[in-house]
Amino acid sequence: MNKIILIGNLTKKPEIETTNSGTEYSRVTIACRRKVANEQGQHETDFISCIAWKSVATFMSKYFDKGDKIGIVGTLQTRNYEDAGVKKYISEVIIGEVEF
Repeated sequence: MNKIILIGNLTKKPEIETTNSGTEYSRVTIACRRKVANEQGQHETDFISCIAWKSVATFMSKYFDKGDKIGIVGTLQTRNYEDAGVKKYISEVIIGEVEF
């Protein structure tokens, strides 16, 4: 099973982009505050890369803005590519559902 549930704040307004084939998408980052404090008593924040496709991307760009609280359900996807002979890995959440 591959299911991710996140609640956090958007770091920027979702903006629609289009692939070469015409499919709409939006890349966002969600800031999720850790529940447990570190040794200094501070709650650290994780910045999670996410991508929404088609109608979900359109919905997000219409109703969400920078700093808004958002809940998402999605799946974790990993991919890799080579850059100047160095293999790079990317993990991102593919958003399937969003909530205010």
